[in-house]
Parts: sequence; C-alpha cells; structure tokens
Amino acid sequence: LDENYCRNPNGTSHAWCFTSEDGYFEYCDVPLCIDCLGYDPQTCGCASTLQREYRGTINTTLSGKACIRWNDFNYTEVDILFAGLNENYCRNPDGDDLVWCYVNEDVGWEYCDVPLCPVCKNSNFERCGCRDLNQA
Repeated sequence: LDENYCRNPNGTSHAWCFTSEDGYFEYCDVPLCIDCLGYDPQTCGCASTLQREYRGTINTTLSGKACIRWNDFNYTEVDILFAGLNENYCRNPDGDDLVWCYVNEDVGWEYCDVPLCPVCKNSNFERCGCRDLNQA
C-alpha cells in the first residue's frame, strides 16, 4: 500500500486505513461516486447502486406500513455511519434489491417505494469509490 491512504485491498465492506503500527484499523468515510443527471440522494436512489446512497425521509413501505427506528436493532457504528441508519427512514444497508425498513417483530421488514434517479454511472476514482466494488 502506498502511504496510509484509505484503501480496500482485501475486499472488506468498506475502504479502511491503519490507525496504529500494531495493526489496528478504522473504516474511512469515502464518498460514493455517482454522476447522475438530476441525482439527489434526498429524493431518489440509483438502480446501479441498489439505492444504497438514498438519504431521504420516506418512512413507509410499499404496502403502507410505518417503519420503526433503526436504533431499535443491533447495528454497529460503522453500519450507521455508512448506511445513514437514522430515525425510521428507508435505507439499504445490506445491498438488498431495494431500499427497505423494519416494520414490526411479526412482519420483520418490507421494501419501500423510493423513486429511482435517472441513469447513474461511476466517475472520478481519485475522489470517490464504487460501492459495488467495496471501494467506498
């Protein structure tokens, strides 16, 4: 590895860097590369990234059920940081087919109706990484 830049040489879930000489490391907050015409993570998610970058406030499922808060579940700080698991908003923290949320213990989870952004494509790898390659 050159210097101590954030990289993902072993294919873990996110880019990381060493934080001490004895092998400790932390995940890095590398921005996701997305170059979309009309792209706005507050209003839509890109199909090419399975809508993982969506950060809007939709909080009901396709069937109209209300989402429950993410902090009612056991997610790590890394999951919360990288997936935007705040409040009870629909997200896709695990790379599922669509954005989803938990609804209750009986049902578990359901998909949400988050609009798709216009066609998305990856860009400038000097400043960002691709989620599907675990670079971000």
